[in-house]
Amino acid sequence: MGRVQLAPGLAVASAKSADTAKRADVATNADALGGQALGNIVVARSDTPGAQCDPTNTTPIVCATVNMTLPHEGRVLLIGTAGHVAFGGAQSAGNCLFRIDGVNSGGSVQIGNNFTPVNTGVAARTFPDGFATTVVTDPVSAGAHTFALACNEVDADAEFQSPQLTAALVGSG
Repeated sequence: MGRVQLAPGLAVASAKSADTAKRADVATNADALGGQALGNIVVARSDTPGAQCDPTNTTPIVCATVNMTLPHEGRVLLIGTAGHVAFGGAQSAGNCLFRIDGVNSGGSVQIGNNFTPVNTGVAARTFPDGFATTVVTDPVSAGAHTFALACNEVDADAEFQSPQLTAALVGSG
């Protein structure tokens, strides 16, 4: 076999240099996500296992909260979940939405039973209808904020079991 000839203008040294540059770029981005340093990524979850949230009318009440300090302005992914029961034994419906620092901020979902549940009252807590609602917020300023999942009842006696809220800072402005 003969010796391999390089095309004019190419050199092994430049290929090695490109490989080194690629490794340096990978190392630089290994501690970042979406251009943000991992230290700027914030995730928090409410802690309400087994809790009941029992609104008494159409005015939403806070069922779960997360307090977060955002290191920079950014959009926040909010995920709210709970089980819904018709606690009073009749058909029931309610709405849940997100709040940021006490201001309604979207993610509204209407939850309702279109039937009279077999299990009512305390027994209904064993068989809730689960739901989830999500939203990515408009930009939220840097600093301390309270994110909340707030729910109401529209008719009958809606109750929400084990409400949870997860918030994640997902980007900048």
